[in-house]
Amino acid sequence: MSSTTEILPPGIEKFTLPELPEFKGNGPWLSVFSLFAFLLTSLAALLCSTGLPFWSRAPFLFTAIGSGIGVVYELWLIASGRPYLLFLSPGGRIVQWWRALVLVFVFASTYLAYCLISFGGSLSLFWIVSLSGALTGLLAVAVLLRGPMSLGSLVFLLGLIGQLALVWLSPAVPGGSLVVWLLTAAAVTLYVSILVGAETPQQSTLFHLLGITSVGLLYYAIQYAGRDATSSFASGLMRVPWLWLSLGFVAAVAVAFYCFPKTWGVLRAFLTNATWPFFYLLIAGGLRAPRPERLSVVYKGKEDKLKPLKVMPYYLGHPRNLTHPISVPCLDEALTLKVHSFGIITRLVTFFFAVASVFNRLFPFANTTVPIRHKPRMEPWSDGSHYWPWWLLRTVWIPGLGRFQIQSGVRGPGFQPTPEIALDAYQNGQLLAYLVEYGIAGSFIEAEKQGRNIRFKLDFSFLQQYETKPDYESYG
Repeated sequence: MSSTTEILPPGIEKFTLPELPEFKGNGPWLSVFSLFAFLLTSLAALLCSTGLPFWSRAPFLFTAIGSGIGVVYELWLIASGRPYLLFLSPGGRIVQWWRALVLVFVFASTYLAYCLISFGGSLSLFWIVSLSGALTGLLAVAVLLRGPMSLGSLVFLLGLIGQLALVWLSPAVPGGSLVVWLLTAAAVTLYVSILVGAETPQQSTLFHLLGITSVGLLYYAIQYAGRDATSSFASGLMRVPWLWLSLGFVAAVAVAFYCFPKTWGVLRAFLTNATWPFFYLLIAGGLRAPRPERLSVVYKGKEDKLKPLKVMPYYLGHPRNLTHPISVPCLDEALTLKVHSFGIITRLVTFFFAVASVFNRLFPFANTTVPIRHKPRMEPWSDGSHYWPWWLLRTVWIPGLGRFQIQSGVRGPGFQPTPEIALDAYQNGQLLAYLVEYGIAGSFIEAEKQGRNIRFKLDFSFLQQYETKPDYESYG
């Protein structure tokens, strides 16, 4: 059977995973060694800044955390035979997300340090700190929530301009012109490191060397500024206006979500996967009886409670508002001993259904009113296996109730790929014929008898009067 609609099948590239780059030679090792040097430099700057306010030491703390995670992760990639393939596995993507989060904290703490060093004793500090918080909020959305690259580039550039403006427009920077020049060099070096990036081991090595230079410049700037006995910086009495910082951050995030709705879609998907699976685990994931048992095993030790069950007409055993009496035989006790033994499970499931119903009104699992262009999507070549939610395979143990796991797929837990025959039919423009023979479309066909032959017809032409939603792809 073939469809009469002309379909242009996609190329094989739609189902082909792009070739992975190969990083051979000493590149991955150079990246690891530079990361380790970055870690040592950050720890030295952190330990040698004892006695100074925490906000002045925070950039070194976060660079130490980020470089420490990077050393362990990249060493593990080399040991597993996948040098510098940072995003190859789901676990690797999680590690890279945490490294990006630490990077956001590095820039946020650096912006805050520049604000407090330059205008710590000024009345303008509050609105300057709120702008720093707003810049941090935009950066977090751009880096962590798949914001457009143009937004990230703009935020990094605005951050550099803001840092330079702070140190050069400040009426009195602690430590004088030397600190101004050190802070200027540190800001420029930090910005250049972002321009270099870390797509290859060589770029990563240069990125870490620039980071080491920036940490050294910032460390000496803070040390010289701290020696100025006339400033509140030296005494450590300066307080961070956290309220203004938080207000700027929240306002910027709200504006970013409004201007770039897809970023909110990414965050919503994360929050959904972090909350809703527990309802599924508790309601549909019970493994109390993993395999069928003989009745003699089920009722063992309870023989004295067993009694013959009386058979009667259905309308007597289940008195309801029926249209007419149903006389098929049924049991007078619908709930047997086995069902009664799981009564606590029944009450528990009922309770969680009620909780899930309330939760669904506030934060539904899927929001159909949001256009699909505002939701995160997979790459065209992906079959979904790279994004299989880990919580579908998660097992949770609840004391007194046992283990719970979501059983997904007809062959047990796990990812069930599309059959090869379906992919072949799709590439040949015969997906409709495949769905008629093997899938749901078979229920829509109509048989037409032509002499001794029978011809099957599938006619959806009446749907042409309906306009396709602009957010959805046309399937032919």
